[in-house]
Amino acid sequence: MSIVPEQRRYDPPPREACEEIEIPIRLPEPGNELRVRQSIYRNRIVDFAVIQIVRVDGAWINVAKIDCDRGVIHRHQYVRSTGEDVWDHRPLEEIPPDQGWKVVDRWFDRALQMLEDDWEGNLRRWNGDSA
Repeated sequence: MSIVPEQRRYDPPPREACEEIEIPIRLPEPGNELRVRQSIYRNRIVDFAVIQIVRVDGAWINVAKIDCDRGVIHRHQYVRSTGEDVWDHRPLEEIPPDQGWKVVDRWFDRALQMLEDDWEGNLRRWNGDSA
């Protein structure tokens, strides 16, 4: 019986070693926002999440998200009926274990632009429209 070694993956520096920044960005339609979270270490973005949210009955609900988790940059599309991201959970790029911060830092602006550009489409998909 052979033992398969565990694959290394990207792990950002510990949160306590990073500067944490959270920024709300209003979208053109009231009750719609992007929430941006960045972890900065040595002037580089080493972890992030860009989350599109909508206000429903006084609560903020996730619509779509692009983040870094488990060594992969990936996109979530949530659905209103369940609140889960079962509709789409798509990997965008694997983050290499060595110097992965380069990939994370490069992807941040792209992820923000993707959600800013398609916020209306994300909202329609969240509502169950396939258009």
